[in-house]
Amino acid sequence: MENTTLSQFFDFEVHFKEFIKRNSYFTNVASAYFAIFNDNTTRINYKYKYNFSDVLTASLIKSMISDSEIVEKNHISEIRKCNNPPFECGKNVYMINAINPASNRTDILGSLIVCSDIPPSYSCENSVFNLPYFLQIVYHIETVLSNYEKIYYIVDTFTEVMASKDTIMPYHMTGVANNCIELSIFLGLEPIDQTLLYFSALLHDIGKLFIPETIINKEEELTDDELNIFKIHARKSEEMLKTILHGMTLFEDIPKIVRHHHENYDGSGYPDGLSGEGIPYLSRVLKVADAVDKISSKNAYKTRGVVDSIIKELKINSGKVYDPALAKAMIKILVTENENLIEENTGNTIYIPQCSFSFSYMEKTNIKSLTGNLILRGNSGTFVIHDYDNKIYSINAMLNSTISFFKNGEIFEYKVLVKKIEDGRLYLDNIRFLPTDTTFSMIWNNSAILYNKELNKKNRVDIIKLGGDAVIFTVDKNSDLARELLDNIKGEFQIHIKESIDEIELDTTLNIKIVKYYLGYGYTFICRYLNIQSGQKDLILRLLFRKQMENRKWKTKLLVD
Repeated sequence: MENTTLSQFFDFEVHFKEFIKRNSYFTNVASAYFAIFNDNTTRINYKYKYNFSDVLTASLIKSMISDSEIVEKNHISEIRKCNNPPFECGKNVYMINAINPASNRTDILGSLIVCSDIPPSYSCENSVFNLPYFLQIVYHIETVLSNYEKIYYIVDTFTEVMASKDTIMPYHMTGVANNCIELSIFLGLEPIDQTLLYFSALLHDIGKLFIPETIINKEEELTDDELNIFKIHARKSEEMLKTILHGMTLFEDIPKIVRHHHENYDGSGYPDGLSGEGIPYLSRVLKVADAVDKISSKNAYKTRGVVDSIIKELKINSGKVYDPALAKAMIKILVTENENLIEENTGNTIYIPQCSFSFSYMEKTNIKSLTGNLILRGNSGTFVIHDYDNKIYSINAMLNSTISFFKNGEIFEYKVLVKKIEDGRLYLDNIRFLPTDTTFSMIWNNSAILYNKELNKKNRVDIIKLGGDAVIFTVDKNSDLARELLDNIKGEFQIHIKESIDEIELDTTLNIKIVKYYLGYGYTFICRYLNIQSGQKDLILRLLFRKQMENRKWKTKLLVD
């Protein structure tokens, strides 16, 4: 979101070229690149110029400084001429750096890189650049961006409040937001529209705070009176968002998008009975994304049966409830083979509710898990803890720290480094994807029998992922089995898996050990196989590959139909 936000307030190409021309001896500027850093210049928080942003890093800036000469400086800013710039952007490359006054001139607040084919026209008598003004610009941009950063904490607050009324709501927000991301990318929406759609999805149901819990959580069909009460949440969401987002001009369309996400394409929806093109386009996209998640709202992962139900709903109500083009796009997304579900986070900030932070404390067998929301910025982020136990943890004693969350039917794990703990927040760095299985694995949806050797007890568990090296299963968080597993986290267990696809039959018992667990819908346990025989592993992999081929045939049939 950073580049999107910046570009709404500054046309950097024009702004900095004019700034440089009017306030310095630079008369010809080919390109201008800009970056704002974190407090200790170890990471770029915001940068401008897309075709250069992949190259520009904090370490690169530091290396350019070490290989440069000072042209002009004062106690808060400096200009340097780069001797050997590591990129092609003109014969003459200069760096204008805003220095953090509180850091003994070691940390940079922001850096402007100026590229030109012509040397600057300066002399000893006219060696002037308005460095203090540049520092003011950096501070101004930081203020604008920090104001917009608040939206993540606004979302975080409402996630917790909504969860107190409806425990599924945080997962629903996540699911709808993920669907919106996929749809917006598939549709080729502009970055600003992707941003608006993303936050609209995260905030679209906050008006439900005005709806009684008896109506929100009612399993039976609502009466006419109850339905009329329920329908006011769209209007209330708009009213709340107008107040919450006041002054954030970038987000001024979000209240309107949210108000109309229950309008039907044929005009039978609410609150205003709009139809067809009269419904805001992003509201129509949100409508489809919302419907897809509602059908699978009680599942963290989409099974084949759930996907079949979603596609059936979209097809039946295409042109009635949903925009036909958007329904068709969503169907294609659902059935298109996607080998890599990870979206590359190219500098954008992503909000991920209902994550779980797992770590071993003091020793590898002392496993702990905390739940909360993650604000992810590239390979760093902030984890806001929601079940903080007020214990004082030592960062150095946190071993094997990982973050886990469900997305698009898959459980994702990321290895993280904890930099700081403060006020119930973990400040994370060096976040990188961690496959739960080094050998081929797949989403699974079946039950198995878990055997506790020490207690001599058998229980049925739900497998959500099966692989050549590991198995992942879930357990109800309020069950006796969950407590038994947590109390015996160091122990070894056996799991009996019985599956068959075509002529391949798997009927085997595997020794397993819990390596970590996460708290989300329930407890999710990630277990490694112990002393697995080559024949058992070969049979599991054959079953998985056959399952993959079966899924591809099913998806191909859906696309043809």
